[in-house]
Amino acid sequence: MVIERHILFSRLLDTEGDSNGFTNATGNYRTGQLGVTDFFTLAPEGKAVLLNRLIINYTGMNLAIDGYGSNSALVEGIQIGLVDSAGNTLIDFTAGEAIKTNNDWSKITDIVQMLTYKSLMQSMTIALDFSVFGDVIRLEKDLAFLVRLNDDFTDLTLHTFLLYGKVLNDRY
Repeated sequence: MVIERHILFSRLLDTEGDSNGFTNATGNYRTGQLGVTDFFTLAPEGKAVLLNRLIINYTGMNLAIDGYGSNSALVEGIQIGLVDSAGNTLIDFTAGEAIKTNNDWSKITDIVQMLTYKSLMQSMTIALDFSVFGDVIRLEKDLAFLVRLNDDFTDLTLHTFLLYGKVLNDRY
């Protein structure tokens, strides 16, 4: 008898795609040495992953509804997608309209929460549930789930992207 089990997949997107790169996206990716930067992940070797949720979290001072963080609106915006090994976008979760303001997250999800602390430090937490797009997302060989940044995020103290799902093909 073969029993198939699914193991929880929980990974911060990083600059290397393998949990060994930078996970805190607080750099200036618009100018200078960093340039456009992808925070991404790949499926574990020989496995497929059913992705069901992305949690975006960022912290800064005086977050503005019409800006991103405490700065004005982003110029290029944040793009979220599933891409193949040639860089072709297979799924664009922002439907061609990149996230440019704190409020823009509400265009793709209704799970947006902002907390304010005594120090006026504020934190945004956004949950993007992929079932809203019709089903879970299958991440497998030669595919990457990525968040592309091309703006200045240096006003933020924390900026992370945490992906959840379950790993398939684990049998015993």
